[in-house]
Amino acid sequence: MKKFLVLLILVGLYSCKEEKATSEVSAVAENQQLSIQPELPANAKLLTFATEDTSKYLDEIISNANGKVIYIDNWATWCGPCKVEFKEGTPALKAKFSDQVEFVYLCYQSKKALWEPTIAKFKVTGKHYFIERGKEEALFDQLSLKGFPTYTLINKKGEIIESGFDYRPSRPGTAELLTGLLTETP
Repeated sequence: MKKFLVLLILVGLYSCKEEKATSEVSAVAENQQLSIQPELPANAKLLTFATEDTSKYLDEIISNANGKVIYIDNWATWCGPCKVEFKEGTPALKAKFSDQVEFVYLCYQSKKALWEPTIAKFKVTGKHYFIERGKEEALFDQLSLKGFPTYTLINKKGEIIESGFDYRPSRPGTAELLTGLLTETP
């Protein structure tokens, strides 16, 4: 009986390792395919900052929004909750506010080779910036970033109103806050 249990446990362990290995191989293959030919959505704009001064990145984002309310999604390619929001929350929020709110995506602490494939996979439209390692400190300070995902809401005057995890696209309070910001006069 003991031999049978030991054999059963060994078979179970082996099959779990095989399943994990197969899953990892599938994920790598999918990322490789996406990195070869990422098909970005038509309304996804990959941008670079005009300034080299990292302390001016936020000013440039605000200036380019032309007085619109701004919703900044601070994310990383390795962040599971970020991807869940891309898949489940972001489409609904954009459907409601796409013409009125400037959606900006700042990708940090990631491999650039995975940035475009992730945008393509989740069909994330909006303005996208890749923040190179070593150039994130000013934005981390300005946006009060402590981790990912973090969402930042900026009013029409260019003032940061909120910044934190609580302002995810999937939370009803986020839509309510955006609606309030849209009704304010600059």
